[in-house]
Amino acid sequence: MDEIEQLVAEIPDPRPKRKKSKEVVVRGRGRPAHEPTEITRKQVLHFCGMGMTQKQISVLLGIAPITLMKHYRRELDIGEAQMNVNVANNLYTIATDPAHKGGVQAAIFWMKTRGRWRETSRVEHTGADGEAIKTESKKAEVIDSSKLSPEHREALREIIASAIAKQAQDDAHKALKDVEQNYEEAEYEEIDEDEE
Repeated sequence: MDEIEQLVAEIPDPRPKRKKSKEVVVRGRGRPAHEPTEITRKQVLHFCGMGMTQKQISVLLGIAPITLMKHYRRELDIGEAQMNVNVANNLYTIATDPAHKGGVQAAIFWMKTRGRWRETSRVEHTGADGEAIKTESKKAEVIDSSKLSPEHREALREIIASAIAKQAQDDAHKALKDVEQNYEEAEYEEIDEDEE
């Protein structure tokens, strides 16, 4: 059983267990207060990182969305960024290992959809000071891979894979720092509101 299946299996049943005794038990109104555990914190972190909505996560845990926000704010804030860092590190490992050819495309797809990577191209509609665009035709250098030795081709693959992986790590670490900074700012706002 992998880690995700184990986390799903550990989701508590939201329905309270009823005692079969004939004694009348006097309880307070409503459900008992939710108490976060280490297991539920890990579940929220993983579910958020997998792209689940807060509503979906709250249904799985059997709690209201507001309770989810109240008890799991940090996990919700860093879940996606932490998963992106994990995937970026995995991408680096895969990209530097020639045996994993299909995994690179999957990791790049993840980073484009979840890590906010994108392929960009610059389109310039006018030249300097609004004049016509000046073009120069330069012959691009093309490397004919058929003329390279197998060692040179492998070295070229490693250079390209290393550059892609480094960019993935940099982007993921930047995203994680942004989330942590936003989380700290939110904590300061809550402290300021409490002081008033």
